[in-house]
Amino acid sequence: MKWAIVTSALLLGLVVAMLYFTQVSSRDLVAAIPRFAAMIGETPTAARLRQLVWHTGEPEINSNIRIWANRHTGLYYCPKTKFYGEISPGVYMVQGEALQRGYRPADAQPCQ
Repeated sequence: MKWAIVTSALLLGLVVAMLYFTQVSSRDLVAAIPRFAAMIGETPTAARLRQLVWHTGEPEINSNIRIWANRHTGLYYCPKTKFYGEISPGVYMVQGEALQRGYRPADAQPCQ
């Protein structure tokens, strides 16, 4: 129980520091929360954060769609889009893996 409280306080402190000291948008901040949760391991707090961030009433994400991820920008492109497989340096991977690694959809919507 104490570990969950400590990790919650740590995550909250990191989030507040990011908001206060940087010009981070709230969208980028929400995208960073799973990375913070992954750093602290699989605690009840991390599991709850993941649940809050990824289960917001949006449609289910198809994790098996093959996407093109740009390593410099951290964005990924869906099949049949203009930049799919075109922007270097990049790598093909499935959407679920890209999301776990912290990549974000270029069009702000996951591939369907």
